Amino acid sequence: MPGIPPAFLAWYRSTYPTLQFNPEWLEACVEYLQESDPTAATTPGLIKAVEVQLLSSDLSTSVQLPTPPARRAALTTHTPASARTVLFAGGKKAAVLFQVQRVSDAAHSAIQGREVLEEKREARKLAGREGGGRIMDLGEEEPGEADNKDAVLPAGRAPVFPRGNGSFVLTDGETEVRAFERERIDGLGLEEIKLGTKLLVHDVPFVNGIMMLTRQNTVVKGYQVEELEAVKEWVLENGFRERIGMDPLPAPGDEAPLAAAPAAAAAAAAQNIDMSPPPRSPRPRQRSPPRQVPPGPKEPSPSSDYFGDDLDLAMELDAADADEEDAMRAMEEDAAMHAGRQASAKQRAGRAPRVKQEQPGPSSGGRAAPGGAGSTTGLSGQVEVLELDSDDDEPVAKREADGPGLKRRKVQGGTAAVAGPAGGGARGRTTVLELDSDD
Repeated sequence: MPGIPPAFLAWYRSTYPTLQFNPEWLEACVEYLQESDPTAATTPGLIKAVEVQLLSSDLSTSVQLPTPPARRAALTTHTPASARTVLFAGGKKAAVLFQVQRVSDAAHSAIQGREVLEEKREARKLAGREGGGRIMDLGEEEPGEADNKDAVLPAGRAPVFPRGNGSFVLTDGETEVRAFERERIDGLGLEEIKLGTKLLVHDVPFVNGIMMLTRQNTVVKGYQVEELEAVKEWVLENGFRERIGMDPLPAPGDEAPLAAAPAAAAAAAAQNIDMSPPPRSPRPRQRSPPRQVPPGPKEPSPSSDYFGDDLDLAMELDAADADEEDAMRAMEEDAAMHAGRQASAKQRAGRAPRVKQEQPGPSSGGRAAPGGAGSTTGLSGQVEVLELDSDDDEPVAKREADGPGLKRRKVQGGTAAVAGPAGGGARGRTTVLELDSDD
């Protein structure tokens, strides 16, 4: 490769014997380091700088793909538990570089792991609000430690995952394989391991598709892949949920479009780009059907607050009150009707014709003439006068005396009698109908 010292390639062949670089990635990496990193000006500095870039990269981009067929076949062939198969035999010269994709703790329950994960989140929130400080110890209280119930952890300490045997998913850049920490290896605990950590594995037992890792067959190279480490809590949470039987959480990438929308809008505003949607074509306006207002809730009856025997008693009292109201209403109606009948009878009695018997005067039996004259009507016998006046019972003679002139009377049988100042008239018994009104 042009621009790459031969000593660089020789060192990598001895340290990572099975590694094959992606040529494009290696050329770009070397060019970048030679331009930006002064330590890469020498061969030892370049070797070290490229190794850091390799261990911090995702193997899917930095190594040659596809995986060699022999290795792929070995990783995907699951042997029975009774058979003993060793992969990558030959010591460090046959070691293969792997990358940690997922991690879990097989020695502790998933429920406990979720609890610790939640405690770590709460501690992080507390530290963010208060700028650090003391954190409550949420561990279970031991017998005889009641006095230390309110014990707190020193500043900067947060709950940690218990250390057990780790369970991993590894990849060589293309093929994934499961691995189990058969004995504890430094740097692989759930608390300290980073996603993307690189492992050099050789002479590893392979049982039922699982590589059994030990301190003799595994070298922890460390480092991390930033993109994987950023979602470590999501990976741990989903691993715990899978073991419990819960549904997995949505992938963090599903929220990326929503998060990118405000940034795109801000960039468009900075460049004065109109991102408003195109105008809609006019559409005929449709009238919506009349809104039907649902009937309001019915008012609860007064007896709705009672139960059992109290409800029966309340219903009986309500019925008694209703009967009493009906009886009172009937009595009022009868009284009103009785008063109306009495008033009608009085009106009819007041309007009924009244017949008066008038006695003739001592001289002639007639009426006195108006104006106080001495002459009379000259009527002899008794006179029956039918008076239709509505209000008073004054004598008819007095009203005639007060009148300014003559009074006209209708005589039954066709005979008319007229009284005047001179006096005179027919004799005999006469019935007179007086039609005078109140004046």
